Amino acid sequence: MWKRNSFVFTTNEVVDQFIFGVITDLISGEKVEVLCVYAYNSNIERRVLWRQMAEISAGWRGPGMVLGDFNTIRLQSEAFGGAPNVGDMEEFDMAIREADLVEHAVQGNWFTWTSKIHGSGLMKRLDRILVNDEGLSTWPNMRVNVLPWGISDHSPILVYPSNQRSQQVVSFRFFNHWVQEASFMDVVSSAWTKDTRVSPIVNIVRNLRNLKSILRRHFGRHIRTISEDVRLANDTMDRAEREMETNSLSEEASNHASLATVNFWKAVRVEEAAMRQKSRTRWLKLDDQNTAFFHRSVRSRQSSNALRSVIDPDGNRLTNHDQVTQVVVNYFKDSLGSQNISYGELSTSIEEIVQFRWTEECCQALQSPIGREEVRRVLFSMDGGKAPGPDGYSVGFFKGAWTVVGEGFCDVVLHFFETNYFPQG
Repeated sequence: MWKRNSFVFTTNEVVDQFIFGVITDLISGEKVEVLCVYAYNSNIERRVLWRQMAEISAGWRGPGMVLGDFNTIRLQSEAFGGAPNVGDMEEFDMAIREADLVEHAVQGNWFTWTSKIHGSGLMKRLDRILVNDEGLSTWPNMRVNVLPWGISDHSPILVYPSNQRSQQVVSFRFFNHWVQEASFMDVVSSAWTKDTRVSPIVNIVRNLRNLKSILRRHFGRHIRTISEDVRLANDTMDRAEREMETNSLSEEASNHASLATVNFWKAVRVEEAAMRQKSRTRWLKLDDQNTAFFHRSVRSRQSSNALRSVIDPDGNRLTNHDQVTQVVVNYFKDSLGSQNISYGELSTSIEEIVQFRWTEECCQALQSPIGREEVRRVLFSMDGGKAPGPDGYSVGFFKGAWTVVGEGFCDVVLHFFETNYFPQG
């Protein structure tokens, strides 16, 4: 079902397990290829569908979407009650990956099917929306809302397409590959100062804040710009290799081709490192040429993390970005830190809940002074690609610039343990 005054659906193919066609947005003229699925109960017959899904999606040159009842689940968390078949789950998950599809975030019910048998308690997530990378680009703010079951055993799913991009504040993010730039240490050291008139915390906050614009100016490039650098480096390498083939005896042409190859692979590594950090995918290694996968991971994560709407305390659904932000802020203000409770009042409650007690040796170890070497050792034991804090600096920045920022970093940590004070925000 669709709004006939906004969209039109043209059917291309109808078979046992799917209907394939094209949805046209009558307002924008955008066309999206759609595969509407109703999978069989048999896993043998579903395997035919998985192959067809991969074949059809491989032929898409624009935005595409697969939606419907897949009659199987992807994760253990998608079933409540019963004994899920692990083999079926793995086959379905692999089918989605082979079709280069990602799952869109949903609002509302998690489970989309219930047995409707009194006392059985069976619930599963059989229905879902899958899109390709171009689909996420076409409808960046698409909302998927899973409604209550009602009289049916399946939940209705509403799709709200939107090609309007929400206006977001562009925040700073430090990319770890900046550390590999030859001028990185010079840039950091030229901007890093030590002011003994203020506390170590104030000093490092000022330095980090002032350094943001400098780092962005020297090294900050959009992912698209980095990808363009790869394309240009590839073109340069191709021209150099053709020139070398024409002048095979020329030492200059040979050196030019070698240098162009080195520059190409350097640009590739920079692009891959940037996309890996942005996708926050840890289980794939660099230099494995997974850039396309990282691109899809970024879009999938952005879609999953996007908060399209919230329901306020009065029961109204809000979709305006500023209103959503205010509701979230108010919720956490009311939930966290809204009551001034002294340690004396709280300690009794904690003792009733927590029965564990540290040994005397552990207590003595916890009270031993913290040294600079311990601070450095703990920091360097962390993954440099860990998610950055609110200021946008990752662990990789502090590790890469340690010879410049290390003293100030240790001063902040030791100051905290000495004074028990750390400012909010």
